[in-house]
Amino acid sequence: MDACCGIEFQEHPATIRFRWRNEWQEHRPDTLVVCGYKKEFWELKRDHEALDLFVRKRSEHLAKLLKPLGFGYRLVSTRSLCVRSYYRNAIEMRRRAKLLAKKPEWVTRLVERAANKAKLSAGFMLENISEDQRLDALCSHLYHGTLRADLSNPVSLDMHVRPPLSNKGEAPWLWELFESDS
Repeated sequence: MDACCGIEFQEHPATIRFRWRNEWQEHRPDTLVVCGYKKEFWELKRDHEALDLFVRKRSEHLAKLLKPLGFGYRLVSTRSLCVRSYYRNAIEMRRRAKLLAKKPEWVTRLVERAANKAKLSAGFMLENISEDQRLDALCSHLYHGTLRADLSNPVSLDMHVRPPLSNKGEAPWLWELFESDS
C-alpha cells in the first residue's frame, strides 16, 4: 500500500459491532483503504487463514452490512497480494522512490508527452535521463504517481506508460489485484 500513489490507509481504524448468528459481535478490521470514491475495510490473512469458513462467512456478512454505509469489506490473502509482478514492483518502486525528492522541470514535460500519446514506452519517455538512471527514474515516477503503467508485469524500460490518474473514477493499481473478484 505504501507504493500505491493515490490511496490512504490506516491500520485498525475501527471496532465494528454487529449482530451475527443471534449474537452481538465485535470485530476490528486490519486496515481501512481509501481512494477517492472507494472506501474498503481489509481483513489481511495468511492463505490458510483466509480459507477458514468462519473468517470467510464473517467477511461476507460484514460486506453486506457495510455496503449501504458506503464501505466495502474485503478478505485479502497473502496470495492475492503477491499475484503476478505487483508485489516485486511495489518493493522496487518504494526502494527507488527517492530519486524524485525534488521535482525537476522535465517531469512536467514527461507528463505532457505521455498525455499526448496513446502508447509510449518508458525508455523513449525517459530518453533525456542518463541511461544508468532511467530505471530508477521510471520506478520513482510510478511510485509518486506522475506516470502509470501495467504493474502486473515487471517494471522495465520497454513497458508502456500513461499519464497520472485523472481522478475521474479511476482507481489506483492496487485494485487491479482484485479485478477477478470484483
